[in-house]
Amino acid sequence: MAAPPAPSPRYEPAPVRTAVPDGPDYRKYMSAQCRSLHDTLRTGPSRGLPYDVLTGMRREYERDCREDESEASMRLSREQREARQLRRDEIRQAEVAEQVARADTVRRAEQCAESRRILAAKRARTDLTEGEKKDLTRFEEAFASRCQR
Repeated sequence: MAAPPAPSPRYEPAPVRTAVPDGPDYRKYMSAQCRSLHDTLRTGPSRGLPYDVLTGMRREYERDCREDESEASMRLSREQREARQLRRDEIRQAEVAEQVARADTVRRAEQCAESRRILAAKRARTDLTEGEKKDLTRFEEAFASRCQR
């Protein structure tokens, strides 16, 4: 006796699953109960929850969680606003520090230019006393330590 023919494989499409996007960022600030209810309401239709169940849950959410959601949303907004302000403040502080550094560089360059002028004038003099020569030597050493690159 021959074996019965093997049934031919039938094509069965994979179940259609629609991706449910993540909930809003402020969910993390909601109470566990309200967060769970919010997620169930958000994903319920794609999970096939009956309309009457979703309607009852929606009423419960409105009654128990609407204020919690509002506070969570405001808290997230406040934290984001504070983070943006902090970034702006840090950028502003960096800009001020850069301006101060540039001003210091300019001031130092001007001081060195003036010191060079003074040195040139003193070196050009031939009538320096011993004390003035010692002062000139100290001034040259100070100039060398501050102004030479």
